Amino acid sequence: MIAAGVAPAFASRSPLACAYNQAVMATLDVSPSTAAGPREVRAPRGAELSCRGWQQEAALRMLMNNLDPEVAERPQELVVYGGIGRAARNWACYDAIVAALTRLADDESLLI
Repeated sequence: MIAAGVAPAFASRSPLACAYNQAVMATLDVSPSTAAGPREVRAPRGAELSCRGWQQEAALRMLMNNLDPEVAERPQELVVYGGIGRAARNWACYDAIVAALTRLADDESLLI
């Protein structure tokens, strides 16, 4: 079982957490300088998988559905509902979560 802590580490400002953040982002081929900013997000539909299994696909589609412009309160700011409820801390974190979910195997876990 592999656990990749993505979001909690981004919250910290300590040098160790910053180094950890950079290592996680590099592993997932996502960096703050290359991560795209606000964009329209729509979940994949149908029977074609974007991930390695349906459990991972379900989590990915749930995350993306929460940011669908027809559902989210302020999707460009990752706010899904309730004023400040966010799907991710920022777009770099969102990209890291999506990258991790698409690579996650059936016998692995993702800790956020």
